Amino acid sequence: MKPVWCPVLGLATMVLSVSLVMVVFHPFRSVTVLPLAEVRIGQSEVTVEVADEAPERFLGLSGRQSLSAGQGMIFVFDRPDRYGFWMRDMNFPLDFVWIDGGRILEITPGVFPPENGTEPFPFYPQRPVSVVLEVPGGYAQSQGWKPGQAVEVSWP
Repeated sequence: MKPVWCPVLGLATMVLSVSLVMVVFHPFRSVTVLPLAEVRIGQSEVTVEVADEAPERFLGLSGRQSLSAGQGMIFVFDRPDRYGFWMRDMNFPLDFVWIDGGRILEITPGVFPPENGTEPFPFYPQRPVSVVLEVPGGYAQSQGWKPGQAVEVSWP
């Protein structure tokens, strides 16, 4: 007679294997909890998640339902370039704040997600940047941010 635990062990192994495959290969898996930093522009302070590795930058804010005022994500690159950003799987509008040398170079305001079934296209800065800040759409204007303003980041 077979022990009773054999079928249970087999089922448990199968469930764990399927779960592992789903986590590893799911396109919207969470990378991990990202470190937080504080960004100061003028009198505004924004708490941001830091995306400084390729997988984190690729995922960005995709799949999230919202982003509160005073929150954002900061994308950090090793060297300045004209990095493209798109709104794939986004559910709310964003402002892109293009930063280099500790200053805002330009702002792309109120970028909306593409309509259902429409392929998103990338947005690029006019000049190379090493940092991109994403905040809720309209937030940059509401705070009076302008190109040339200093950007201070308190890194983790």
